[in-house]
Amino acid sequence: MSKNNTNDQNQPRYIIQILVDQASPEAFFGWIDKGIAPHISKYILGEKTAQGTYAKATICRNLITGYPSTSANSHTSIITGSYAGKNNLLYTTYWNVRGKKPHYVNTEKISLSGLKDMNRKHINPECKTLFEYMNDSASFHAIHRGATYKLLTLRSIIFKFLPLLLKVKRTHGGEGEEPTALPQFWKKLFEDNISSFLTHIQEKGEMPEATFIVYLFSDSMGHKYGFQSEEYQTAIKLLDHFIQCIVEGMEDKKGHHIPGVEELGYLDSVIWNFCTDHAARPVERDKFVMVNSLARINLGLDLIDGENEDLKKILKKVKKNYAQINGFSNVGGELWHGWFGGPEGTHLEDFSRFYGENYFRNLQPKLSKAKESVDLIKHLISQDYIQFAIIPEEEEPFENPSSISSQKRIKKLIPREYTIKIIDSEGVGLWKRKARNDRIHYAYEVIRGKDPLHYDATGLDVGQFFPQSQWLENTYAHDLPDVPHRLFGFFDCIYAPNFVATSAYSYHFLSTYKFAHTKEKMLKDFQTHDGLFREQSAVPLTLAGPGIKKGYELPYGRNIDILPTLLKALGKPFEEEKIDGNVLNEVLE
Repeated sequence: MSKNNTNDQNQPRYIIQILVDQASPEAFFGWIDKGIAPHISKYILGEKTAQGTYAKATICRNLITGYPSTSANSHTSIITGSYAGKNNLLYTTYWNVRGKKPHYVNTEKISLSGLKDMNRKHINPECKTLFEYMNDSASFHAIHRGATYKLLTLRSIIFKFLPLLLKVKRTHGGEGEEPTALPQFWKKLFEDNISSFLTHIQEKGEMPEATFIVYLFSDSMGHKYGFQSEEYQTAIKLLDHFIQCIVEGMEDKKGHHIPGVEELGYLDSVIWNFCTDHAARPVERDKFVMVNSLARINLGLDLIDGENEDLKKILKKVKKNYAQINGFSNVGGELWHGWFGGPEGTHLEDFSRFYGENYFRNLQPKLSKAKESVDLIKHLISQDYIQFAIIPEEEEPFENPSSISSQKRIKKLIPREYTIKIIDSEGVGLWKRKARNDRIHYAYEVIRGKDPLHYDATGLDVGQFFPQSQWLENTYAHDLPDVPHRLFGFFDCIYAPNFVATSAYSYHFLSTYKFAHTKEKMLKDFQTHDGLFREQSAVPLTLAGPGIKKGYELPYGRNIDILPTLLKALGKPFEEEKIDGNVLNEVLE
C-alpha cells in the first residue's frame, strides 16, 4: 500500500533528483524513444504522446545552463539555484586573488581535503544547498553540505570507494583505461550504495525528503565516444537499471531481497527529476590551441598559469612583487580567463578590478625588453581560434568585491556596477543592466561595427531594457542563448576574472602543462564543452510525480529554476532574493 496514493498537497512528497552528467535533449530523449530504457518509461515518463510529450511527465528540451557550460559550477547551480555570482563556485579551476597571496583553486580534486573545501570553503555559506532546506536528505555527490545521508565521506571513501576502484582496475582495467570509465565500476558502486540506502529507508521507516544522485558515467562516454555511440547508449541502459533498482529493489550479497521504494510504499509520493549540467559539441583534434603560451611568445605577456606543476616555485620567486607579472591565468576547454593587474600591479586587489577595453589595448608586456605596449584584444580577435573577447568595465564608484560580505552580496540584487563588452573581429556589443521592481533588466547595443552576437534577429529593440525573462524567451533557440544573464552571473562572482576569451566553434583551448601530461587522453576525446554555444548550453529536463503536470512540454527555462520549482512542489519556504532561479509555475498542477 502506498504511503501517498493521492495528489493531496497535505500528503508527504519526496524528491529523487538525478543529475545525468553530459546529455543533450536530442540524445537523452532519443535513446529513450528507441526503447532502451523501459523502466524510465514505465515509472517516470510514461508512453510518448502524439504531441511528442510523455503521458506521465513534464519535459523540457531547452533548459539553459550557466556559464561556463561545465560540470563543477553547473552542479552547484542546480543544487543552490544560483550562479557563481551568489554561490561563489566560479569554475572547475580558477584563481583566488583576494587574500594575502594568490591561491589556485581546483574543485575537480576529489580528495578528502577537496571534499571538505567543496562543502565548507568554495560554496557561499549564505547560499543554501538543496539539502539545507530539508530535515532529512541524501547526497550521492561531492557536494553534500546539509545532507543527513552522504555517499562521499571519509569512511565511505576508505572502505567502499577506493577498494572498489582498485578491484575494478585489477579485474577490468585495460592498458590506459580508467576504472571510472568502465560500466562495471558504476554498476558495482551504485548497487553497493543504493542497497545500503534502501536498507536505511527500511530500517528508519522514513524516506529522505530529497535524494540527489549524480551519474558521471554518461559524461565519460559522451566525452570519449559521443552522444550517438553504442557506449553512450550503454550509459543510458545502465541508468535505466539504476531506476529499476531504486523502484523494484535488488538482491544483497547474500541473495536476500532488499525492497525498493515501490514495495516500501513511497513510489506514488516521489517527484522525479532528471537534470543535466551541460551538453557538448564535437572536438576537432587538429584544432587544439595553447592560447596561454601564444600570448607569452607573441606578446611578451608574463602570465602565471594555474596548471603549471612548478606553481609554488613561481609564486615564491615573485615574492609578492606582482608588478613583475601581467596576470594570473587559467585555461579551460573553451575559455581562457585572466586576472590582470593594474598600472602598478603591486597589490592583489588590483587584479580584482574590472579595467575595461582601453586597458587591454595598452598592456605593458613584462617579458619584452621593449617598453611598447601591446593590444591584447586586437591580437586575439585577429586569430581564427578566438570567438570573443569578453570584458567587464567597472562603473564608478568602485566597490571592491572583497569588501562585500557574503550576506550583503547574496541579498543585493546587483552587487557590483559594471557593463560587459563583447568583441569579435567585426564589431563590439555592450551589455548594461539595472533593477526594476526587484527584477533584473538588460539592454544591449552594438557600439561598433556588426553585432558579434547576431542578436539582431531576436526581435528586441536595441538599447532598450527588457527583463531577463524576456531575453531568455527571445534567445533560447539562438546559437548563443541567454548571454546576458549567464555572463553577469559569472562576473558577479567575487573570484571572477577581469578578462575572458572564448574559443571559436571548432577550436579547443589547452594549458601547455596539462597537454604535456594528458595529451593522449585529450586527443582521444570526441566531445567537449565549456562555451556559450547552444549545443553545450541547452540540456534536457524531466519532472514527474505528484503535483507535476502530465503530458506537458515546457518551452524553455534555466537550470537555476530547478531548485525553487522543487521546493515549491514540496511546499518548502525559501527566500527568493537569496537565489537566482524562479519557480517554473507552468509545470506545477
